[in-house]
Amino acid sequence: MPFHDGLPEILPPSEDGVFQTIFTKEGAKPALLELLSDILGRPLRDVTIRNSEPPISDIDAKREVFDINCVAHDDNSQMDIEMQATPMRHDTIASEHKHIRDRAVLNLSDLHALQPGRGVPYADFYNSYQITICNYNVFNWDNELAERFTYRNERGQQLSDIATAIFVDLTQAKKIVKKQVADMTAVEQWVVFLTKANDPRYRKAIKEILRGKGGISVAYEMLTSISTDENERARFRSRRIWQRDREYEIGFINSNWEKIVADKDKSLADKDKSIADKDAMIAELRAKLDERS
Repeated sequence: MPFHDGLPEILPPSEDGVFQTIFTKEGAKPALLELLSDILGRPLRDVTIRNSEPPISDIDAKREVFDINCVAHDDNSQMDIEMQATPMRHDTIASEHKHIRDRAVLNLSDLHALQPGRGVPYADFYNSYQITICNYNVFNWDNELAERFTYRNERGQQLSDIATAIFVDLTQAKKIVKKQVADMTAVEQWVVFLTKANDPRYRKAIKEILRGKGGISVAYEMLTSISTDENERARFRSRRIWQRDREYEIGFINSNWEKIVADKDKSLADKDKSIADKDAMIAELRAKLDERS
């Protein structure tokens, strides 16, 4: 079905809002279960999606909003899935993407604190998983698709594996799509779906993936439903406009800041030169006085 609203026919599933809608729509649970099972590396029978805003006890505490906050019926483990389509503000290679890494730590801490703990032995606490699916290379690693982080010391000895942060790097898709679908792992197939489902050039590969992965097939049904919904498209357009305005604002601020810094540096350099000229003049006058005396 063609559209004339300036948006693609199939909305990108890696866009934050689209991703969240895909996996929280009614009937989407098989897709969510398969995505979580594949990333965690163990099958889940059922999950319950919970409130995305964990309660806070201090008005000065930083409020976090989870994308998809759920608990597994199998073992009561808790999971937060975050899709990060674009870099966070101030997050750059130069800063080693510190902001998103530190946000993952905060989210994981908040998530782990949600479980009932009164009267429960510490050894009986449930596992918590913070899963960040990122559309840029957070760690600047070449071939790492999914990385798991737990508490360890500098010698690699583990303190605990009860809280785990997992990062999935969608930028690996450019290498994965060169493989045959039959040679892709389950997580690799999810990565291809999330990055290429809206790209007509990869329809053949997507169709082959859909035939073999029931969860991805359900996710694709949700995606096509979202893409034909005028309200969803309007919300997507609004988010895109906001994102572009934000990028323009950041670029404008950065360019002006660079000009301010450059002008300041020039002013300081001029002052340094003026001081140096005065010092040279004073030295010359002293030399002449010394000659007369």
